[in-house]
Amino acid sequence: MTLDDSDIIHLLNRFGFGADADSLISYSAVRFQEQMFPKKGAELNWTHDIGALKAQSIQNMVLSENAPYEKLVLFWHHYFACIIDKSKHAILFSEVIRKHAFGNFRDLLLGVSKSAAMLHFLNGKKNKAGSPNENFARELCEIYTLGEGDGYSERDVKEIARCFTGWKYDDTGTFYLREKQFDSGMKTVFGKSGRYTGEDVIELILSKPQCANYLAEKIYTFFVNDRLSKKHVFEIRDCLMRTNYDLKETFAYIISMPWFYSDQNKMALIKSPIELIVGLGRTFRLKAAKENNWFFVQKLLNHEFYKPKNVKGWPMGREWIDSSSLTLRMHLPQLIFGTNDIDFEVEPDLDQSPGSNKFMYLKDRLKFKADWNYFLDNSKKVSPEKLWFNNKASDVANRIIKGHKGAISKEYVLDLLSLPEYQMH
Repeated sequence: MTLDDSDIIHLLNRFGFGADADSLISYSAVRFQEQMFPKKGAELNWTHDIGALKAQSIQNMVLSENAPYEKLVLFWHHYFACIIDKSKHAILFSEVIRKHAFGNFRDLLLGVSKSAAMLHFLNGKKNKAGSPNENFARELCEIYTLGEGDGYSERDVKEIARCFTGWKYDDTGTFYLREKQFDSGMKTVFGKSGRYTGEDVIELILSKPQCANYLAEKIYTFFVNDRLSKKHVFEIRDCLMRTNYDLKETFAYIISMPWFYSDQNKMALIKSPIELIVGLGRTFRLKAAKENNWFFVQKLLNHEFYKPKNVKGWPMGREWIDSSSLTLRMHLPQLIFGTNDIDFEVEPDLDQSPGSNKFMYLKDRLKFKADWNYFLDNSKKVSPEKLWFNNKASDVANRIIKGHKGAISKEYVLDLLSLPEYQMH
């Protein structure tokens, strides 16, 4: 299908972190899919401090040449919500996601299930024959595959827990099965009986249409619209089942469908804080005064890698916005670019009076350098209003745009970045 500028901007918003002039002008469907499904992911030299690792995760997304692929990585970090406080476990978890981000959901699900991070988070090491721990079995069904109460019973959870007994990891974070702790007896799961293992259970779950439907809903909510269209969710579900959970084919199917580009889907989602940060970083080629400033911005906006709110993951869409968070988000560009003092509450226990140590600390951690020449050169090719608002500017925004005369100035750009529309994509 032929895409116009508005469609391309929409595509680069949802499967990326926003459009820039060059990506719009030189858009190629072939090139986009090469970026979305790279033959070989970037080899990352991971740091081994958990705070620095969170910063590096953002920096990777800002600097990557394959923004669509990085967006898939972000989605899977949300989908497989896992609180991780050990850098070794976080690195291995990230590598599983990066390896299978557009591969087969079966391999991704199995890899995450066997990761040291997930086994630690949901008490897998405590799951033993004769004393099964149900935490992972319950969340596997409820959060990661089927949805709460859909297609499984309490009896199934208890039997599934037995299937994952003996799953362990060693000091390097490598998975292994402790045979003496594995329950090799007969189990009955979803009305079928056998001497099932954890791998067997994952196959049983994937064979249920509820699993494909649940995954389709999550994909649609993240990449298309948080107001579900059952018809289009069913199309994604059917694609998943038809392709045996091939993620590359499923994502390629979505971006080939006219309904993906419908007007009601454009600028309909609220950016998560990480999407907001990465978008600013890529647009202005931001460089942090200190690398860990990338981590501090995550912390400030309550959206940290490896630290979801709970097992259900980070908030989504409108859940990110309240009066306090919206004020902070709308002021963030001025704070990052050093044009505003902090004259609003960030944290209830933070002394923010000018001159205080905590105030100066906060200002220091928000120091970033923008490449304004790069941005202004790009703005001569395509206006930022077109890229950021995609023909969906409000009356207030249009008054600011129409009232602007002459060359694009830093002040004007910051006015645009402070509009509520910039929080959307």
